[in-house]
Amino acid sequence: MQCGVGHFTRLLGETLEKAAPGSSTTLTLTQGKDSFGAIWHAIGSAESVVCNFPIVAWKRVIFRPLLALAMARLRRRKIVLIQHEWGGLHWIRRITYMPALLLANTIVMFSPLVRRELADDPAVGWTARKCVLAPLPPNIEAPATIENSELRRRLADARARGGLVIGHFGSIYPGKQPNALLEIGAILKARGLKPLVVYIGSFIRGVDNVEQDFHARAAELGIADDVIVSGFVADDREVFGLFSEVDAFCYPLDEASPRGAPAF
Repeated sequence: MQCGVGHFTRLLGETLEKAAPGSSTTLTLTQGKDSFGAIWHAIGSAESVVCNFPIVAWKRVIFRPLLALAMARLRRRKIVLIQHEWGGLHWIRRITYMPALLLANTIVMFSPLVRRELADDPAVGWTARKCVLAPLPPNIEAPATIENSELRRRLADARARGGLVIGHFGSIYPGKQPNALLEIGAILKARGLKPLVVYIGSFIRGVDNVEQDFHARAAELGIADDVIVSGFVADDREVFGLFSEVDAFCYPLDEASPRGAPAF
């Protein structure tokens, strides 16, 4: 499973390396990758260390990134932390990221809302003074052709029979309020329409029962048979094929409206 912002930062690193070969090094800090000595050596040859949080598999791999940042502090290297979520993370997950906030010289965020969430945190709110905002452009490009997958054919069939396909794209976790779309689907069904709610993505596995609660809520609303979760889709051609059969995407984004109205 990939993180969208993580994917963006990898593409950014590749672009910088193409523009100035040898100017940067990517270190994969996961289990079984790169010894402590290799991390120490890599940091010693760098002017700055950039780390991207949140980490998808955070419970398994959080130690090495924090160790790398601590080493960078010891070696007096500039630390740039990309932290694109805060309030929507589980509180245990936030605790594991607090050392990185304290060690960072600069914290890059892509959202004024997330910066406010950090500023309101009673434990580390003062670190928001280190935040800078950066634009986050799209990091996937529409391919020349699309894949007519089995799920795409299912969506097309639902539309052909008069159904309304409502979409949600990306990882599924509480911060994106996925259950709000279930509520919308239930309202539309009660009005006599035939909604099909499709989540193009997969659940983030954390300490919450997000997936179980999601399916329980769908069953409670009586729309369990009208909901599809694709799971992680790796191929861009398949992703855009699914996009082509979605009538509307709907997210309740606080930043899209001062009143927090759903964004279509």
